[in-house]
Amino acid sequence: MKKRAILFVRVSSKDQDYKRQIRDLTKYSNSKGLEVVGIISEKISGVVTNGNRDGIIELMRKAENGEFDKVVVTELSRLGRSAFEIITLIQTLSKLGISVVMEDFNIETLDEKGKKQPMAEFMIYIISQIAQMERETLINRIKSGLENAKANGKRIGRVKGSVIDNKEFLNKYFFVVKDMQRGLSLRKIAKLHSMSLRTVQKVKKLRATK
Repeated sequence: MKKRAILFVRVSSKDQDYKRQIRDLTKYSNSKGLEVVGIISEKISGVVTNGNRDGIIELMRKAENGEFDKVVVTELSRLGRSAFEIITLIQTLSKLGISVVMEDFNIETLDEKGKKQPMAEFMIYIISQIAQMERETLINRIKSGLENAKANGKRIGRVKGSVIDNKEFLNKYFFVVKDMQRGLSLRKIAKLHSMSLRTVQKVKKLRATK
């Protein structure tokens, strides 16, 4: 039985065309014996977070409904604006038994038995290190900015728990929000995504205050 595949394509400007991506991925999928059951395409800026991307939301909805077995992309950058977003999405899909197939490297995250592929695991490790560096760089920039502001006598910061903070937090854990909308229990969501129950409870609390 052929494995069902979703083609996921994205371009970052209105002037770009994703038809070439679709054509290339269709040809690639056919060469791998995959049955293409759907195409998700986006024309969206690379600065938009995954929580605000209709394509990612649709992909997760289909994944959670068991509508496909593999998602095929030209490269990993199609799955997120940062290393953190990419690795979070890959891990979430893996827990659902869905493999991410990368055309550029001709590898995928899971083998036919649903086990993690060593080469893909190595790539994910590298991505996770990049994500950590991104986080540390951001923290250092924030600290530097705060120190400069203080040195110049500026009033800094905003009230903890502000609407902006809450929105950013919910965007970060958009997949938890989707699971809540599906009616999954908090403990099941925490287990599914290997998260602390406290984090899931915070998502629930922030949703209630929107």
